[in-house]
Amino acid sequence: MEKIMGEFSNVEDRLEIAALNQRYALHVDFHEIEEWVSLFTPDAVFDESEFDNPVMNGHDEIRAYGNHLTEIVRHVLHHMTTHHISDMTATSARGRAFGLIEAVLNDGTHARTHVVYEDRYEKIEGTWLMAERILRKTIEPEVIARSAQA
Repeated sequence: MEKIMGEFSNVEDRLEIAALNQRYALHVDFHEIEEWVSLFTPDAVFDESEFDNPVMNGHDEIRAYGNHLTEIVRHVLHHMTTHHISDMTATSARGRAFGLIEAVLNDGTHARTHVVYEDRYEKIEGTWLMAERILRKTIEPEVIARSAQA
């Protein structure tokens, strides 16, 4: 069993995991689905079941969900905050990050959602990837505005 590293050991790995979280937001916000999917391990679990979405397993299901998002979401902004990385070994770690997501849907709805991401990361061939990402509600999602315009 690998020894768990101290909180401030291996700063480079911690920075890479933090950058992974930021790239997640950047790629999904710009509808760059292939790049977004590449941030997950091939057998990753992506769980948004608290938001009435099915649990997705692997690249194909995550890609299909990402493509669905690009069809219904016009603009989106993930503001990622408070990222804590724990239980770190040379090839695995856990993390929790808060996110504030603002989205304008193609039907004109403007919605805001607050979440906490519960993550498990794996380092594969020198690259940190998301092996599991579970979204949890923090504050109930809210509709800020609805528009009759599409």
